[in-house]
Amino acid sequence: MKPKPLFSIILPTRDRPNLVSRVLESLAAQTFTDFEVIVSDNAVNSPCLTEVARFLGDKRFHYKKPSQPMDMCKHWDFALEGANGQYITVFSEKFILRPDALALMAKEIMRSKPDVLTWQYEVFDVRFSDGSNFYGDYHPLIKPGRPINYDPVSELTRRFQFNFPLFCRQNKPKDNYGKIYSGAVNRDILAKIKTNYGRIFHPLSPDFTSMVAILNESKICIDMNQGLMLLINIAGVSNGEATKASVNFTRHSFESFGLDVNNHGQRLPIPGFWVGHHVNIAADFELIRTLADDGPVKGMEIDKGALAFWAELDLGYIKDWQSNELEAFQSLLGLFLGNLDSERRQELEQNLKTSIKPSINEIYHSGLKQTEHLNAGTTAEQLANIHWLDNLAPPRKPVNTVPMELVEALDYFYQYNQHSSRLLALSEEG
Repeated sequence: MKPKPLFSIILPTRDRPNLVSRVLESLAAQTFTDFEVIVSDNAVNSPCLTEVARFLGDKRFHYKKPSQPMDMCKHWDFALEGANGQYITVFSEKFILRPDALALMAKEIMRSKPDVLTWQYEVFDVRFSDGSNFYGDYHPLIKPGRPINYDPVSELTRRFQFNFPLFCRQNKPKDNYGKIYSGAVNRDILAKIKTNYGRIFHPLSPDFTSMVAILNESKICIDMNQGLMLLINIAGVSNGEATKASVNFTRHSFESFGLDVNNHGQRLPIPGFWVGHHVNIAADFELIRTLADDGPVKGMEIDKGALAFWAELDLGYIKDWQSNELEAFQSLLGLFLGNLDSERRQELEQNLKTSIKPSINEIYHSGLKQTEHLNAGTTAEQLANIHWLDNLAPPRKPVNTVPMELVEALDYFYQYNQHSSRLLALSEEG
């Protein structure tokens, strides 16, 4: 019998073939080779088989396609079927791993045998593309560190309390905690979730519903505590950003799951308030709590006053209001905001100010002496020396003088982290 790989990398995709090929190139270049890749093509207009075909001569790469297009959650469940790896991760078409990423993960898996292993990412901002190549800007953001253990109960508590907005600069290092999306989960945990919760990816946000279930079923949670992948940031290529900014796109998203927005909206934690991220994702939290047989999540409650506080801010991001819509949604928050006592409101207002402050792992705010100058053409090794030998932090502006192609940015990201890790003695025990 053929031995099962350590990793299964699942890539569910729809109509982004030019990005798929770049993801697969980064996986084929991994220094650690004990993995399989499953590309599941949910295309409506632009299948990716042509782009995948050149990788299929490598028996680690596989392609499949549902008989007809599926909604996102059904497709993620479909994509996961047949995965053989002991650790399973779900990728976006915008996730590009540095060459040593799987090797570093494998080393940590052998050391700690985690239930879930997550990692940090950095962003490559695309300025323009010629179709297959992507050109943009990059500058290292995250100070690499040693892997850290995090407590799943504390993370669930943080999520349910809504002391901070779902996404904020201050808490960015925790964004991926518990996620299979920018994380790898032991298949035994996933099998338990499928048995106990009926499926792994419940609507509406499969990365968040699975996150709550994973944290509820896990004991050993490790974050690699350094950037292992680049996220390709292209304007207009994000469903999450689209729902954040558009009533119409949010309505369309509900309809893609076969839901009537008005009926579904009445079942949300703040009834009728179906726009923005906070209330919809809070509903995902409550769904998994309801489905769980036991575990810490059973005793948790959403702080709906705090939820309403952040939901009110969501309204400011929406760009396509029709007449009186904004006022109608504002009125739905009134009761919940009214239940906030003055002390709790002051706490949330202070947390709002804190939320935009730098996170503890940003290089520029890690205790280095800040300077005003960065020489054009500074190499990755030179920048690492400036940071960790000279203890200086030049301004965070693009390291490139002209837009660099994605492969150049990935190499800079890799070389910078490799050299920084040596200077910071991260490979040493302790």
